[in-house]
Amino acid sequence: MTSKDGALDALAQLACELGVFEAVELIKVNRERAGVPDGLALRTLAMLPFIEAMSLSAAANTLFEDAGVLLQLGYTAVQIQEGFNRRRGKGRETKSADSRPYHPDVLREELQRIEVESLDAYRRHCVGELYKRGLIRSKIYAVDGSAIGPTQRLGWFCRSSPGSWGRTTHSKRLRHTK
Repeated sequence: MTSKDGALDALAQLACELGVFEAVELIKVNRERAGVPDGLALRTLAMLPFIEAMSLSAAANTLFEDAGVLLQLGYTAVQIQEGFNRRRGKGRETKSADSRPYHPDVLREELQRIEVESLDAYRRHCVGELYKRGLIRSKIYAVDGSAIGPTQRLGWFCRSSPGSWGRTTHSKRLRHTK
């Protein structure tokens, strides 16, 4: 199995070296998912922002086609080829290629189970690594926004100062419900 995109491979390797995938253990999930381990789903979600796509489904499907990156995330060759379960979908005799290693809806469900407050520890760890390695030398402003389900939007604005090692000097979480 090989990777299709050298740039995505490089970003996955960088994320691995910076401890982004190990840090997902800081994220609390409301329940353990049967079938797909939460850690694996969270590492997959951590890769999606690196993929140019218009939707979570499109990004997940692009990632699911890249066996090299999936192996870096911790998937086995069997999981990549056959998926995590034998469910095929209503009226299907074989498992759809769109559902291997699992359907993108599994990632949506994982996002909905995340305890939002635990994301702050994850963010601090990841930004802290950037400061420790000298990759950030000045003030940084970051804005991030994500959809959680069809009616909720979650966003962060944060500012860190030099030498703060990832500690946010100003942070505001914005939550909007339609």
